[in-house]
Amino acid sequence: MAAAKLAADQSLQSLALEGEELGRKGAQRLSRALLTHGALRELDVACGNIGDAGMAYLAGAIQRSATLEAVNLRNNSIGGSGCAALAEALLGAQSGYGRLTELNLSHNPLGDEGILAIAKVLGQGGAALRDLDLSSARSAAEHAWEQFGIALSGCRLASLKLRQNPAIGDVAAEAFAQSLAKPDCSLSEIDLSFCGLRSGCARLIGAGHSLQQLRLFGNVAGPEAAEAFGLAAGAGAQLQDLDLSRCHLGGSAGAAMAAALRCSAAADVSLQELHLDRNALGAQGVVALAEALGAGCQLRALTLRENRCEDTGAGAIAEALGHNRSLKELDLADNEADGGAGGPTFYDMRYGVSS
Repeated sequence: MAAAKLAADQSLQSLALEGEELGRKGAQRLSRALLTHGALRELDVACGNIGDAGMAYLAGAIQRSATLEAVNLRNNSIGGSGCAALAEALLGAQSGYGRLTELNLSHNPLGDEGILAIAKVLGQGGAALRDLDLSSARSAAEHAWEQFGIALSGCRLASLKLRQNPAIGDVAAEAFAQSLAKPDCSLSEIDLSFCGLRSGCARLIGAGHSLQQLRLFGNVAGPEAAEAFGLAAGAGAQLQDLDLSRCHLGGSAGAAMAAALRCSAAADVSLQELHLDRNALGAQGVVALAEALGAGCQLRALTLRENRCEDTGAGAIAEALGHNRSLKELDLADNEADGGAGGPTFYDMRYGVSS
């Protein structure tokens, strides 16, 4: 069916086959059709169960394609050998036609072999890749991710998604941070949510001249992460979107984050979005944070869900909003603030946000 679609329309530029269960044979037929098609730019074969054998067939077609720019291979049972075949194809394409800029390999059992294969590609310039997703790659050894981090220094990636990879710990984070600090590193967006980071969170926040978005949701960052952001902001960091939700910040992080926001507001490039959901900031932590939300604050979006801020914290936020002209989005859901005893209601919160 997929091959027939390509054969029937030689001008087709986008082909979506998610959930089609291509299998090995379907991938083989599709690869043959791709070899004779001169217009396709986007290919989505997510959830196609192509496996390593099917990936080997498609790898050859990807290497020879002069038009493919985006390929989605999410959840296809691709293991180490299939990923290695794709990596060799990308290296071959680097000296030939290769135009592939966006690659999604998430939710595949790539293992250490697959991660090291992709690291080899990145270490040799990364072909034309700009957007790479390796979330939930099921790699067990942090050494593989450390090598991957080292390889980032010389590639042209702009966006990297590595969610749900618990083997990425502080050792790997150090390698990532060192690569981010290199002047030729172009990474602007990294998602490391639900990995195995602890002190590595603070290290990553303080690294990278080009980093604009950093998502660390679900790691054990601790209050040191807030302090690291303050230091980074004072040193001229370009960070504009920071997600530290469910990072075990605790109540003491409120004051540290407030100080960081003041540093950011005074910098040339200031933080635009801050996500601090589910961090047990408590009323005192939210009150401390609110002190930085008045005049001069540059934040456009702030989320504080499930932080037990109660009416005291909500009241401090409401008061700060009276002087704030930048905030467009505020989320205070599930904070045990009901407006009792004269406290602010969520209507007051919405009314206070600039529109």
